[in-house]
Amino acid sequence: MRTSRLGMAMVGALIGAALIVLRDEPERSAPQTAPAPQPAQWPPAPSLPTAPDTGAPLTHDAPAASAHAVEDAADDAVPFAASLVGTEVDGYFETGPNGELRVTRRTRDLFDYFLATHGERSLEEIVAEIRRRADATLPADAARQAHDLLDRYIAYKQSAQTYLSQSVDPAQSIDWYQTAEQVFRTLVERRRQSFSTDEIEAFFGAEERYGEYALQRLRIETDDQLTDAQRTARLAALEAAAPAEIREVRERAVGHLEREAVVARMRAAGAGDAQILRYREAHVGADEARRLAELDARYADWERRYARYAAERDAMLATPPCDSAAGAQALQDLRRAYFSGEEIERARVSDSLLCQTGTRG
Repeated sequence: MRTSRLGMAMVGALIGAALIVLRDEPERSAPQTAPAPQPAQWPPAPSLPTAPDTGAPLTHDAPAASAHAVEDAADDAVPFAASLVGTEVDGYFETGPNGELRVTRRTRDLFDYFLATHGERSLEEIVAEIRRRADATLPADAARQAHDLLDRYIAYKQSAQTYLSQSVDPAQSIDWYQTAEQVFRTLVERRRQSFSTDEIEAFFGAEERYGEYALQRLRIETDDQLTDAQRTARLAALEAAAPAEIREVRERAVGHLEREAVVARMRAAGAGDAQILRYREAHVGADEARRLAELDARYADWERRYARYAAERDAMLATPPCDSAAGAQALQDLRRAYFSGEEIERARVSDSLLCQTGTRG
C-alpha cells in the first residue's frame, strides 16, 4: 500500500527541483508599481553595499533598492549554528523608496538560511535572530513588516509540512500525475491564503513556473497511451517551447547528469579522453570541460590508489576490515601510507560501506 510519503516525496522532487538551483539565480523581485526604489539611509552604513546583479557599489544616488547586511561583522564571526561554519549569510533585507520592506527572493533566502538550522537551535532562537537582524538593519516600520512576513512564512511552512505528512487514498497514489497535480495545486492555494500577490511572486514565482512545467513533463512521461517515439517528440516540443527561465533551471538541475550519462556511454563504447573533452567543450565550454577532465583524473588516481590499498589491506587482515579491532592501528597506518588529509577518512568510510553493504557505495 502506497502512502503519501512516497507520493509526496515524488512531488517534492517535482516542485522542489528548482529550489537549490534557484538560490543562485539572479534576483527576480516582485513587480513594483511604485516609482523606482531609492536606497534607504537607515542605518548609516560604514561601507557601501553592492548591487546583487552587477556587483557595483550602491550609492545614495542609485535608483535601486537598498540592500542591508548586519552592520556588526563580529556577530557573524561566531556562526549562529555549527552547520553554518564556513558559510556566509545568504540573503539580505531591502527597502523601497519610502523605507518600506521590499520583498524579494533574497528575503526568503535569509529566512531559509537560518531556518535550516532548526534542530541545532530552537525555533524561538531562530525567530529571535532573524528579527534581531531586521531590527538592526531596517527602519522601524520595515522591521515590523519583516517580522510579520517571517511569522506568516513559518506558519505556511508548518502547514505545508503537516499536509505533506498526511496519508492519502492508496488508489489515488497510483496515478503519479494526479497525485502530483493535487499536491502542487494545494500548496499553491495555501500560499495564496498567506501571502500577497507580490510576495508570492518574490518568494515562489520562479518555483511555481518550474512546477507547472514539471507537471507537463510528468503528464507526458506517465501517459501509457503514447508510444516511445510520441513521448520523445512531445517532450522535445515541450522543451523547445519552454521559456528561457525554465530551460535554464532544468539545465542546472539535471543537465550535468544527462551529459555525464552520455560520457559514460561514450567511454563504454571506447571513446578516449580527447573525444570526451571535445564533447564537453561543445556543451559546457572549454574552461568547464577542463575542470571536469581534472576531476576525472583525480577520481581515476583515487581509484587506482584505493585498489592497491585494498589489496594490501585484505592481504594483511586476511578478511575485509569488518572486525578489525586487533589490527586497527595497522590499518590506520596503512591508510596513511596510501592517502593524506581528507582521503584517509574517505578510505575509512569506503571500508565501512564495504562491510555494511558489500559495496563501497
